[in-house]
Amino acid sequence: VEDPSYAFALSRLSTQDLRYTPVGVFRSVQRPTYDTEMAAQLTTAQARGEANLQKLILGNDTWTVA
Repeated sequence: VEDPSYAFALSRLSTQDLRYTPVGVFRSVQRPTYDTEMAAQLTTAQARGEANLQKLILGNDTWTVA
């Protein structure tokens, strides 16, 4: 199990005079890039077709902020 707190603790290990400061990659996380996720979101939105604001406002999926 990957523990992000371990990487955080390593990143904070340094002396006051900065003689011993950890340098390097402490944790490698494999996740999709922002561009990939944004492109997927745009593709999904375009596949839904044109939006209808009037239908959205008059629909059942509304709420009131008080």
